[in-house]
Amino acid sequence: MSLSLEGHPGRIEGEDERSGAPGARYDLARGMSVNLGINYAEALIDLGGGSFVNTEDTKAVVSLRYSFWVNPGC
Repeated sequence: MSLSLEGHPGRIEGEDERSGAPGARYDLARGMSVNLGINYAEALIDLGGGSFVNTEDTKAVVSLRYSFWVNPGC
């Protein structure tokens, strides 16, 4: 099992924005894993009197992944 945490605080034209994404990966078998993450974003950016970005959103994401590596020297 592995855990991850990402974050982004920022500013666009003096307006604050931020996002975050905690996640977890559980290895099921060789090369196969199930992944769970929560993505959060918040931004209210007004440029030139109009709304450029207006979001406050939280999403849960689940995926099943299979990956393998091929040795080109074989």
